[in-house]
Amino acid sequence: MTALLQALRPKQWTKNLLVFAGIVFAQHASDPALLLRAAAGFVAFSLLASSVYIVNDLKDVEADRLHPK
Repeated sequence: MTALLQALRPKQWTKNLLVFAGIVFAQHASDPALLLRAAAGFVAFSLLASSVYIVNDLKDVEADRLHPK
């Protein structure tokens, strides 16, 4: 389970917090509907990015084994 969590690279998800910038700068951060949509966008971007990381890791597994680290 730990290896799967590391493969998802949750540290990279912080950049997806930018989806909240639009509602913050538009001064609509108190609107629950917009917050819910932004949260859904955050989750969608994060899961999509994680799936790309995993596909890339699987594609490059042989080359990664040759790397000293």
